[in-house]
Amino acid sequence: MNVKPYIDYSKENYWVSLDDSYGKEVYKRQYKINSGFIYGGISFIIDGENRTSILSTDDLHSTWLDLVRYYLNDTFNYKEKWIIFIGHTDNQLINHEDKDHPQVQLKYCESHTEWIPVSVMKQAILDGFLTFMPIIEHDVIEDLYDEDGNPFEFPTELKELLSTYDSFVKQNGS
Repeated sequence: MNVKPYIDYSKENYWVSLDDSYGKEVYKRQYKINSGFIYGGISFIIDGENRTSILSTDDLHSTWLDLVRYYLNDTFNYKEKWIIFIGHTDNQLINHEDKDHPQVQLKYCESHTEWIPVSVMKQAILDGFLTFMPIIEHDVIEDLYDEDGNPFEFPTELKELLSTYDSFVKQNGS
């Protein structure tokens, strides 16, 4: 998965990455302005191929939390539709009816992906999550004061994401 962690509207190409110092500064500012909620976008890259346009979300942490919950779900029920929060609408991961070859399709906005094996989709989610989380600087997310110096509560979604990430790292000994 390819993650564009937040939006910087001051740039013509407003999707920026956290990989450089400018991106990290914008992230810090967005975090403070929005009391811990980060705008951003995700595109699904599977086998080196982009399967979606950038899906814009007004809460990147909630989107990641929904994707990680899908990843952690062990059951396959072909009748199940998994709701993924992306932006202002609920998008769905829909399971294919073939129980012997579990596949999933992401329906978003007015579009959808082709059918993708569940194992491939889950691996893409895990790879994206493990790439995204180490980029977040912990001193930034532990600073619970907005740009005016007023305190705000640590977003629940981010707490759960950090806990999940820590357990993944502990399991894999990284």
